[in-house]
Amino acid sequence: FSSRRRHTRYIGDWSSDVCSSDLISRFVYSYEQAFMGDLVRMWYAGLFLFASAYALISEGHVRVDVFYTKFTKKRKAVSNSIGSMILGIPLCLVILGTGMWGKGSSLNSPLLSFEVYQQGFGMYVKYIMVGFLIVFALSMLVQFIGYFLSNVAIILDEEEIPQSVT
Repeated sequence: FSSRRRHTRYIGDWSSDVCSSDLISRFVYSYEQAFMGDLVRMWYAGLFLFASAYALISEGHVRVDVFYTKFTKKRKAVSNSIGSMILGIPLCLVILGTGMWGKGSSLNSPLLSFEVYQQGFGMYVKYIMVGFLIVFALSMLVQFIGYFLSNVAIILDEEEIPQSVT
């Protein structure tokens, strides 16, 4: 296995261990704690949000490949550029814009007040989940802009990186 695959496999194994231990304790022994449920939710949130950037950069994201597989390299670049400009970048800007517009917005408010869940038990980390969303939107925005620029370079036949002069 390459280093990337080894790490991905390790993360997948750890995720299944955490989830299966939660399921066994909840359904076999009828023992549930809010902390365990919150831990699984935090893990899924982090896994989904941060793995999205990895899936985009490694071309592992889901799209309709019925037409895409038959495209030439330039047509794929045009399709990816349009998708980045029409879907990806605006989505990230909407998340950041609506969530951080004012002091009481959905992302700013929990961060500024270190908001926790309403229940008196479990993980007191609602503001960290909101932080996940901000990091997700920013990292995906950077990814989409880079993806767009690299596809524009393919369209313009300038995909080679110039060598630095020493």
